[in-house]
Amino acid sequence: MLNSFCVPNGADYVDNKTLESFKTAFFGSVYGNAAASYFHDIAAAWAVLLIAAIATIILSYLYLFAARLFGGFIIIIAFISAIALCIGGGFYTYFYARQKYEPENPVYNYLAYAAYVCWGLAGLIFFAIICCYDAIKIGIAVFKTTAQYV
Repeated sequence: MLNSFCVPNGADYVDNKTLESFKTAFFGSVYGNAAASYFHDIAAAWAVLLIAAIATIILSYLYLFAARLFGGFIIIIAFISAIALCIGGGFYTYFYARQKYEPENPVYNYLAYAAYVCWGLAGLIFFAIICCYDAIKIGIAVFKTTAQYV
């Protein structure tokens, strides 16, 4: 029974009382409680799991279709948004969040350091894009070519 108990499969030497005692022993153990809990959770959330699976399939195909049409644009937007988010995070921590603390508070300095790290990451990403421009251009061309077969 569920790789935990060996229950003979014969009506002449196993009656319902024996089977019920095995079930009680199995579901009374730690493993049995966990397994019963897992099966109960799956049974209780079947509708959510079904909707999530269908939504995942639909969104996956929509993303593949968008990648086929706008592959190069998606890559460029990803680079631009990464740089913009790093710069925006730096401005937020330095000019907004930092002002909520007194200069004597250590968090005031930590937020300044976080802003410097954000701006450094933005510069690093920008520098990497500039250095790898030819490889990115080739990658976009290859992506556009292979995406038409998806």
